[in-house]
Parts: sequence; structure tokens; C-alpha cells
Amino acid sequence: MSPYRVELYKVHPWIIRALMCMRPVEHLPVYKWAEKWRVVPDSDAIRRPFRNSVTPYLSEIMDAFSNEDVQRIVFVKPTQVGGTTALENMLSSAVDQDPAPAMIVYPSDKLAERTVEAKLELDDPAMQTAGGQVPGGGKPKTKAEI
Repeated sequence: MSPYRVELYKVHPWIIRALMCMRPVEHLPVYKWAEKWRVVPDSDAIRRPFRNSVTPYLSEIMDAFSNEDVQRIVFVKPTQVGGTTALENMLSSAVDQDPAPAMIVYPSDKLAERTVEAKLELDDPAMQTAGGQVPGGGKPKTKAEI
């Protein structure tokens, strides 16, 4: 018989919660991230969770964005097939999973302004980091400031 007595140590719930906060973030490919977190904004016909089954041809394009070996994505498409939605998914996924400076370039200022006003919801939680801060510090810009 051992002279030592072994007792289970009870871990307090606040310690468990603190440890869960330090857990590494799950990195998902863009198409999986969009299905899990993205909600299609009010500017579309119906506010609903994003589903790859609606536009299955975008999954491979969004997956290429997650591939570190891919340096350039060229997407030749007609209008109204989900290109902007795929771009929003890629940008939102990058902001959420790996915050860093990002830039979207449009052929003209007018098109950029129209797209930002109509499509990008900068007050969307997916486009912000913890505490309402944008990467690099400061507060997120409103649509009027862009």
C-alpha cells in the first residue's frame, strides 16, 4: 500500500474559460468559413446564411484564396454570378482569421464607391476584430468616410 494519497484536482470554471480563450484559432478554407460564419447582407434579396450549394462554382475560387501556393486569382465572369460575394467572403475570412492590411483595387473610383456603398458592410462584425477595432488600430471607417 502506497503511503501517498492521490486526489483529483478540481479546476475552477474561470480557469477553464481563460484557457479556452488562449486556444489557437481554427483556420478554415474560405468556402468553409463562409458557410460557418457569413450572413448574406440586406442588400441581397434575402438576408440568410451563406450556402455554397447556391453557387457551387465559387467554392474552388474561394479555396484558391486559402492556398498559400496561389499568387494570383483571375476570375473572368459575367455580371450577377456571385463574384463580389466571393470577394467579400475572401476579405472577411482574411480579416477574421489572419488580420493584416488589405486592399481591393477597382478600375475606377466611381465603381469602388458604388460597390462599397451597396455591398460591403463595414459595420458587419465579420469585418471587425475584437473590441470594434480594425487591424492596425483605430476605429473602423464608416461608409461615408471611405
